[in-house]
Amino acid sequence: MLNGLREWGKIIAKIPEKYPILVKLYVIFSWLSIFALIYSLIFIEDSRKIFIQFLWSYYVLWQFFILARSKTLPWKIYIRFFLAGVWLVAPLVVLFMTGIHRITGGEPHDLWSQAVVTPFIEESFKLLPLFFFLLLFQRAKTMSLADFALIGAATGAGFQFVEETLRRLANNGIFSEIFGYSSSLLSGGDVIHWELFTLFPGYFEENLFPVRMSVSHAVATALVALAIGSAVRLRSKTGSVSYSIPFFFFLWCFLDHSALNSFDKFDEWVYEIHDWIGNGYYTKPVFLLFLLIAIIYDYIKLNSIRTKLPLLEREYVIEPVREFFDLFFSLLGDRKRYKYLLVFYRDRRELGFRYLYGNPGDYTEIEKLKIRTAEFQKQLAVMLTLLLILSVSLSGAVVSMIQAVHDPACLACVFEDIGDWWNGLDTVDQLMIIGSLIALSLLFTGPWGAITFGLAAGDVLGMAGEFGTFLRNPRAWLAGLARMGPQEALAFGIEAGLSRIPEVRIGKKIGNKLEDYIYRLVRDSSGNILRGQSSTLATRLKQAGEPKPRPWYAAHHIVPGNESFNADAVAARRIFDRLMLDPSRTYTHLDDPINAAINGVWLPQRRGIGTEAYHPEIHTDVYYAELHRRLRAVTSKEELIDVLQEIKEELQQNIFPY
Repeated sequence: MLNGLREWGKIIAKIPEKYPILVKLYVIFSWLSIFALIYSLIFIEDSRKIFIQFLWSYYVLWQFFILARSKTLPWKIYIRFFLAGVWLVAPLVVLFMTGIHRITGGEPHDLWSQAVVTPFIEESFKLLPLFFFLLLFQRAKTMSLADFALIGAATGAGFQFVEETLRRLANNGIFSEIFGYSSSLLSGGDVIHWELFTLFPGYFEENLFPVRMSVSHAVATALVALAIGSAVRLRSKTGSVSYSIPFFFFLWCFLDHSALNSFDKFDEWVYEIHDWIGNGYYTKPVFLLFLLIAIIYDYIKLNSIRTKLPLLEREYVIEPVREFFDLFFSLLGDRKRYKYLLVFYRDRRELGFRYLYGNPGDYTEIEKLKIRTAEFQKQLAVMLTLLLILSVSLSGAVVSMIQAVHDPACLACVFEDIGDWWNGLDTVDQLMIIGSLIALSLLFTGPWGAITFGLAAGDVLGMAGEFGTFLRNPRAWLAGLARMGPQEALAFGIEAGLSRIPEVRIGKKIGNKLEDYIYRLVRDSSGNILRGQSSTLATRLKQAGEPKPRPWYAAHHIVPGNESFNADAVAARRIFDRLMLDPSRTYTHLDDPINAAINGVWLPQRRGIGTEAYHPEIHTDVYYAELHRRLRAVTSKEELIDVLQEIKEELQQNIFPY
């Protein structure tokens, strides 16, 4: 299976050489994505929050990469583990914990979940990319100890990027605006430190006057990963006893994480043990000491075979200090020499570790059989691990579906809130956010991978509301699927399959946007323009000095356009037209009074972010009946404007009936 994947990889790698036009299109698309990123950073607040957190994560990644002097991993492979933490580890942790909560009936804020199970699952799952790499790839056998630390750091940084990005987007109240997003009175005053002149920022302290702390996810995972690498190297001498090293450091990091999340609710003996290991303040110094020892060990092993390795002129010992200063001064002077030295030193280290830890070329048939058996056992272990993770996650989903009819899962509320926020954004804002994600991904991966990431994120956000509805009442969705005929079901399956292909999805999105634009300009069968565009109303409100209060607000038509066929809505619209429209004029959606600021009000698209009426639930028969009742007595344009202003104020106070 792995050989087949490698062959496919070689074929795909040759495509740019075979079709040069793809390279040119990629360059054009890259520039467009960068422009989209710049636009979103200027005009979209949430995009700036995401980008700020990305810069912090990028800064942490570079700190580790510079310190790991005996590394053999190139930046491209290193950053892929960061993406694994973002796209694989973080979602798996959420799914797994959701499954546990649904199976056990617990809540995320229960002590056993928050301070025991969640820290254990997070610290364990962050090691999964390293385990899979060790089990499935031959390259992993010839890594330096510093490479183990880099893999752990990148995965932990990716996981924390997701965690902190969500925290920045969610914590937007008055307290957060005053003290920063990382402070919270409700959770005991946790403080997350992102400081420029700090080695490995992103650490946690329990409050403003802390007695314990927890290092960042990058440091914790790097420490355990480095311990795993040490166990792998010492196994030939000490046997299975060597695995006590990663076990000890895993418990250390788990206790740091657990003690911080417990908010002093554990028994005193737990905190006494935590005090013995420094209350979290010793973890980073221990890691730095461990990393220094690992680098020294790596270079001692390289020098043991230096006669087999290429050396520079007057270089008698391979050591990191000379390598660092050679690179530093060549960077300031001769850039070509810098690039040469950078590649030379890394390739020499990789060659040395291949000599040290690589497999001999010749095996007997019995040895080959043992190797194949061992490889099969590794693949089986991977499959069983994945099966366990998916089983718990899917079991939680099944329990949620069963309970949804009587007790809708809180998970549905989360998806609905995400959907409300996404739907409340303008189309341009949505496209800019997706473009920003694609531009960021282009820094790490190829064009199609970046496009896939961006479109996948857009799909998840766009379907969040529908998925929340499904979680609340899955039987209704399944019943609708059961009512499909064979042809409809086949068409549904084909469309779902095609939508996974990036090219098809891009074309579909462009087609949908074009169709939406044309839809706004054409007339309906009765000759009237299609009225009531929220985007036009939003523009008119901003021009009238009423900016959008927050990103999750939408422009609401007090008197609806002709998209509503409710009898009271139609009657209210006729009164509005009689007093506001000039019979001698022909209107477009740009100058139609239905889209004027006097007929609009900003309402929240997401629960809990404002005191106004909740926009997704306001289009009811009760609302239209009350609107018609009030407009019925209006006889002039001035009276109509006064009534609309009165209704606007009541909607802002959430006292208008609906």
